[in-house]
Amino acid sequence: ELNKSLIGSRLKKFRNSNGLTLRDLANVLNTSSSTLSAYETGKVMILTSFAYEICKRYNVSMDWLCGKIKDSDC
Repeated sequence: ELNKSLIGSRLKKFRNSNGLTLRDLANVLNTSSSTLSAYETGKVMILTSFAYEICKRYNVSMDWLCGKIKDSDC
C-alpha cells in the first residue's frame, strides 16, 4: 500500500535537493503550487502522470518516490 505522507516527504526532498520551488515544479507539471503542496503534505495522493513526469524528467526512481526503496541520489 502506498503511503501519501512518505511520498509527499520524498517529493519535497527531491524538489529541495534540486533547488526547485513549488512554483518551478508546478510550472513543469502544468499544475498549481497549491496542488503540489497538498501532495507534499500528504493530504492528497500524487497523480501517477505527475509522478511519472518527475521521474522521467529528473531521473528519479519511481520505487524511491513511492517508498519501495530507501536509497536515492535525488
